[in-house]
Amino acid sequence: MALKSRVDNATGTYVIEGSGEVAGAEVVAACPSLGNPAARRQLWDLTETLSVNVAAAAVRSLAAKSPHFPGSRVAIAAAVDQVYGLARMLQELAAGEVGVFRNRADAAAWLVQG
Repeated sequence: MALKSRVDNATGTYVIEGSGEVAGAEVVAACPSLGNPAARRQLWDLTETLSVNVAAAAVRSLAAKSPHFPGSRVAIAAAVDQVYGLARMLQELAAGEVGVFRNRADAAAWLVQG
């Protein structure tokens, strides 16, 4: 699997890290349950992801799963243009607060500012 997830107990952040080629179904499956307290703060590090093979319907599904509660934030770091573009599309569709960045450090910094 090209995605792995964990909770960073030091920051209370749900961290999803990707590498190589990622299928859209993997991305949808990696989304944390909205009942999970860590879902309030998510860091998607896709800087090592080469491509995401996802249909527009899956992007809409991800946007619908984005946290909607006050104070929730999702930061996405993506270095490859195709992955970055998909993240920006998600940012436009999501109801919650989503930031898209080219590197993990900027994404993590934005995440803790809010």
